[in-house]
Amino acid sequence: MKKIRLILMCVVALLFVSCGTQSNPEKTVKAFYNALYEKDYATASSYILTTDSGQQKQVAESLKETFKGDNALVSFHVFGSAKQTNDAAEVAVSTEISKPAKGQDAKSVATLLLVKSDGKWYISF
Repeated sequence: MKKIRLILMCVVALLFVSCGTQSNPEKTVKAFYNALYEKDYATASSYILTTDSGQQKQVAESLKETFKGDNALVSFHVFGSAKQTNDAAEVAVSTEISKPAKGQDAKSVATLLLVKSDGKWYISF
């Protein structure tokens, strides 16, 4: 009985570790855009590679300024799997904003660069 309980605890622990939002590049990008969609700029900035908490706060403010008002994120879609090496990856994503600036498209496609640091994936600009 103890062995079964120990095995079940290990399986549950592995599930929690493998389901983390920064466990792979695609999950990181999805979590980043979900946070933008929810207007949670502090969380969104946590998925961007920064050197310290002061810089992370600046990124959060910049995201808030970029996606404020009519320029809100309407939808996003991550395309397939990342092109990945050991500690770097590229993820293609399409986005749509509500009211683009004059002369710009509401929909766009971009390739985000990600790096792995301390076992977690971060978007790198």
